[in-house]
Amino acid sequence: MRFSQRDEAAHALVLLSFATDYLEVLATVRSTRLLSGRRCLIALVRKTAAARAGEPLYQDPGNVYIAILEERRSQPPKRVWEQLIGHGCNGKLTVRDLNRDGKEEIFFWVDGQACVAGVLQLVRSNQARWLYRSEGRFQAKVQDVNRDGLWEVVESWLTVQLDEPYYSQIASKQCLFARKVWRWERSVRAYRLWKVEPDRALQKRLPRDALLRTPGAKEILGR
Repeated sequence: MRFSQRDEAAHALVLLSFATDYLEVLATVRSTRLLSGRRCLIALVRKTAAARAGEPLYQDPGNVYIAILEERRSQPPKRVWEQLIGHGCNGKLTVRDLNRDGKEEIFFWVDGQACVAGVLQLVRSNQARWLYRSEGRFQAKVQDVNRDGLWEVVESWLTVQLDEPYYSQIASKQCLFARKVWRWERSVRAYRLWKVEPDRALQKRLPRDALLRTPGAKEILGR
């Protein structure tokens, strides 16, 4: 993973703070709005089981954590919050005001045998509130789908991996890919499933031979 000069400094700070652990830093983001009056460094960190000196290193799904560090002048960063969020080898991290409430939220997606995605907001430095959480075989990102200023969570699925009734709805349109879109609901202050739709744009981008190798192609396309 390549880092910009600024990200390299953030990466170094995370490594310094977690020097006693065997870890891999998957992503880092800086924020001054996550906790009021504090400069924070948010990190997506993967810890593996091969932690003791002298043990051979091996590929391991690893425990993936979100860690929040408070940056301090002339001192190492202070770890203020950490939580296990999933198991995997890769991931995404976004920190921004997703729902226009004046506070920043943390979005993450962890790639593993069971992928995990979530949106959380810190109530205080030692307490977080979940606004969305999902698990399955999908990729996820945040995007302002309908350009209303509120960011939705978009999950990309293989149609064959959808539960009913969504599988039948998308398969009947002969589409191998689908998107689950989760929208912010102010009334319940959480994300709720808004729609499940065929991802025709993705299907059109793939060459024919790749489509025919996609799981579910034979039963959905009938060839």
